[in-house]
Amino acid sequence: MRSILKRILSPDQLCIDLKYVKLDYKKAPKADVLKVVHQFRKRGALIDDINDELWFFTFKSLSELRDLIADLLSSLTHQSDDLKQGILQIDSALKEFLRKYRNDYLRFHDNPTPETYRPQKDWDWPNLGDAARDLYLTRNLICVILDAIQEDLEDDIKYKPTRPNRDGAEAMIKSSEIKKYRDRCNVKIIFKINGSEHPDSNADIYIVGDFNNWDPVHDKVDFLGIVAYPTVRFGFFTNLPPGTYRYKLVQGQRWFTDPNNDQVETDEKGNENSVLIVKS
Repeated sequence: MRSILKRILSPDQLCIDLKYVKLDYKKAPKADVLKVVHQFRKRGALIDDINDELWFFTFKSLSELRDLIADLLSSLTHQSDDLKQGILQIDSALKEFLRKYRNDYLRFHDNPTPETYRPQKDWDWPNLGDAARDLYLTRNLICVILDAIQEDLEDDIKYKPTRPNRDGAEAMIKSSEIKKYRDRCNVKIIFKINGSEHPDSNADIYIVGDFNNWDPVHDKVDFLGIVAYPTVRFGFFTNLPPGTYRYKLVQGQRWFTDPNNDQVETDEKGNENSVLIVKS
């Protein structure tokens, strides 16, 4: 994928450097340009933005877009080299994206159908971050080339595709990076809280213990999602040397033991603490 896009990527890897898109479409007959623009406008949903992506349908949409491109190439009146080059660039990027990610995604989901597809599972896909980055760039490339194709058209007949949402791509990239970090941690404390049972249920939850000098504002736990409202799932992930650690959870003014850990001991002051054993 990077080989297809590397010439147009700026260093932050989520921007397209337009100076490298130097295709000249001015020689293309207007009728052919209008035909290309019309077909892409009819299928605008296929290149819609990346926010709230439903990946199962994304791959189907990109495949449909390649079918559209094949039909377009065979229907152009004059087979203008410059216009054809732009369409082929779009097709090359789509082809490489699908080659790199589609089968991996389907294996991860165990070949889902529209009935068995569970969108929430997408967030656990190991290649989510890379796929989100490359899809963002691919869709941006499509928009750039469509803009160039329409450069000489009147404004009122130009097609302005929805630009991909950078925030959506970055959210998926960040989520993937966090998951990779969590997978490498040797401490994974995961617990559920019923928010309706506690007056401080909207307050952040922190973890305190031997490993952070019992500092009540040092380590905030991560929100992992709603199990079934009002039950919410949280987690704390880190790396610790082998040993036995005591800890508690803090939410507002309430200090409490880990509700998902049955290992509890009482200290010399009579306080109950959860016990964590980190093995070598």
